[in-house]
Amino acid sequence: MFFELPNLLKYLSYLLYLLAFITLVRHYWTTGIGTEEKFKTLIALFGSLSIFFTIYNFLLQNQRALELSKATSIKFYSDSFKDILDETVKFFVQHPDMNYYYKELFTNQSIYKEEERNRVLEHQLTTIIISRAGPIIRFIQDYKTNNKGDFYYNQVLVVEDNFKKLLGSFFGSKIFVQNYDAIKNGLTSDLTRKYIERNFQK
Repeated sequence: MFFELPNLLKYLSYLLYLLAFITLVRHYWTTGIGTEEKFKTLIALFGSLSIFFTIYNFLLQNQRALELSKATSIKFYSDSFKDILDETVKFFVQHPDMNYYYKELFTNQSIYKEEERNRVLEHQLTTIIISRAGPIIRFIQDYKTNNKGDFYYNQVLVVEDNFKKLLGSFFGSKIFVQNYDAIKNGLTSDLTRKYIERNFQK
């Protein structure tokens, strides 16, 4: 951590300030330089350099904080995508009687009898998945719009690619689509609906 470039520049600037201050004070008291115009010009120059390095250091710290914030956001939404998958699998572990819906979501195989369906739990699970997907879609869209060419841009594309694969599999399920159509107008934002229409309902 200490040897990162922003930290090195910060401590180097502090050291330079200290050395310059000690040198000037020593020279000022041991000579009559304080009355010369060149000395006054030099003091003004040091003052300007000091302001420059202070602003530069401030900008570096702000840039580092912004990068850290972006990295944290990407990790959060990447983890959120994994949470959808984990919670979906846990749901089916707790409800083994709904194995027919699990197969539909993950393999798109429709092997069931209509009377075997638990429509209430199907609806609840679909609602949970879509409600969790909404913030991820908003993050991806905002990031792609406002951060093109950014250092983390490709990582966001990887998150989106994995997210699309998962939701693409879900939208291959007749049951999922049926339940999504029932809730999309009441529980999803325009942004989420348009993203789903563009990527999964062609």
